[in-house]
Amino acid sequence: MVTNNPSTIDENQFLTVRFPNLGANDVIVPGTARIAFNIALDSDTDANRTVVNNLGRAIVKKTSVKLESNEVFSLDDADIYLCYKDLWKTNKERLNDAYHGIHVGDGGNTAKIRLGADDAVTATQPDASIAGAFGNRFAIPLDFFQMLTDHGPFYQAGLADRLSFELTFNDYGRVVTASDANASYQITNIELEFDIFTHPDLARLMRQQYMGQTVQLYTRVLRHRKLALNKSDVTWNVNLKRLQDHSKGSFCSLKTPHPAQWARPSDATPNSTTTHSSRKSRSRWRAFRTSFTLRVCFRTSTGMRS
Repeated sequence: MVTNNPSTIDENQFLTVRFPNLGANDVIVPGTARIAFNIALDSDTDANRTVVNNLGRAIVKKTSVKLESNEVFSLDDADIYLCYKDLWKTNKERLNDAYHGIHVGDGGNTAKIRLGADDAVTATQPDASIAGAFGNRFAIPLDFFQMLTDHGPFYQAGLADRLSFELTFNDYGRVVTASDANASYQITNIELEFDIFTHPDLARLMRQQYMGQTVQLYTRVLRHRKLALNKSDVTWNVNLKRLQDHSKGSFCSLKTPHPAQWARPSDATPNSTTTHSSRKSRSRWRAFRTSFTLRVCFRTSTGMRS
């Protein structure tokens, strides 16, 4: 756990989080990196204010990943894309993501308990137990960049370039659910969290991999365009430019309601306007991704390797 500086953030501000050098034999366990924070809500007129589901995704609207000053990954409308992606998680995965702000089948009661809403039903289980375990502390998973998930343990000490994330926090109105239009959130105690595994042979293996020829694969998502359309129109005509040859598909979403409130594929109903292609079979998810090969040039103590 590393306390970030600054440890607070506001809407439309971007937060920079840099990965530290750990011990010589320490590596970060894949899929465990996350940014944890405490959140409090402010409202002068609505004591029942709460937050949208899947807060860990919904609270960030843009993400960038950099090695020193070189941007290697960027995702606009991250809340829309990542909330949609999480619809494909299994029920068990969603139940285990309470720390990220996903609450299953509770009508929003768990979040209300965690944030002290007046209309929260505090005696309901397992809502009360989950709220007691996590309180008002949530986490943003850093699982959208495959270097931290799919390519083995991450070994920052083997790189001269510092890996960093820049997260732009979302508007109050995209996070807070309240009848008060001026309701807001306050973020404090921001910390970078991850699990560490200490093993000299594994650390040496990762160092050698960084020094050799390494190809990092990642999923690249391009925002083609944003359109303002009249919802009363019977037909919407949208002209799309020809996709690149290596594109696997396209994805269209509506900004309202918030993607965190979209229905899961199994919950979708005919004529629903909130599923946004999620009624497709689970295997179709891979067709919405566009995969590229990213050759990242690593600087090590012995020279440049890519």
